[in-house]
Amino acid sequence: MDCHRTVLVARVLTDHGLTIGHIHGNGLVESHTSAMERLMVKFGLAEQELFRTPAERLEEALSRQEQRIAYVKDEFSADRAVGT
Repeated sequence: MDCHRTVLVARVLTDHGLTIGHIHGNGLVESHTSAMERLMVKFGLAEQELFRTPAERLEEALSRQEQRIAYVKDEFSADRAVGT
């Protein structure tokens, strides 16, 4: 979940019809669908909602994870903190 391949690359490949398997350190292979379900659970977005589709909730989970794992160079993060 903390890898750009899971959050960014696999997403695009899946959109192009490829089947993706994520290999864990213990050798377990997890489907991309299962990994995305786990990500939604992590952010409390797995339960059905009245006004958002599963795809919309997945997009939010991915966005949150991207923000969490993104590398931000210190000089840029300081600019954000002061609103420049």
